Amino acid sequence: AASVAGHLEIADDVHITATSAVPKSIDRAGAYSSGMPIRENRVWRRNVARLGQLDDMAKRLRALERKLKLDNPREDGAVRQRARARRGGTMADMPIDEVLKYLPHRYPFLLIDRVLECAPGKSLVALKNVTINEPFFAGHFPHRPVMPAVMILEALAQATGILALRSLPRLPPTSSMYYFVGVDKARFRHPVVPGDQLVLETDLARTARGIWKVACRAKVGEKVVADADLMGALRDEKW
Repeated sequence: AASVAGHLEIADDVHITATSAVPKSIDRAGAYSSGMPIRENRVWRRNVARLGQLDDMAKRLRALERKLKLDNPREDGAVRQRARARRGGTMADMPIDEVLKYLPHRYPFLLIDRVLECAPGKSLVALKNVTINEPFFAGHFPHRPVMPAVMILEALAQATGILALRSLPRLPPTSSMYYFVGVDKARFRHPVVPGDQLVLETDLARTARGIWKVACRAKVGEKVVADADLMGALRDEKW
């Protein structure tokens, strides 16, 4: 039954659908349907049609968004990285001069070109531009240059070193060294070749007794080319 609020005037030949609320008088004949306030059937049907069109438009927009992600996965990944960098506690974009403050490595063994984002104590994303000028390509392999798997691991290890040092209250003295001390579950899924941009993603799993355990992934675009759990330790060396 319809619910009528107070003393209202209802014109003749007015038809009201069940469970409708009638908050005001109706002075024109016709069929009226549920809604707050009650609407004529023709108005109600028009509004329902518009809602249906909005729902259809939303579906088309979602399909277009999925297509754009598939067409340009690198751009989509970059957008996500920038979004993560804007969240609280995240430092974005360490250029090479900042990277050199945290790594003792130098050419030809420096394998980090830039840090894209860093959340101290949580995660870090770094970048290695792989070029044909890398010295290891001369022998690995002359007929088909492929980045050695151990060099991918080394690049990931350097990224974990920056994450560990960035997570400390202050930069340790130059007598301290962060050593790569262990690797578990290493998998190499796709070759890395000249021209690739190697994105190095690291997530701190835990620290215990001075050992940092970090879950690592190396990606080209959105494709994971390698992953491993790496361990490192900070040691004070007296030379």
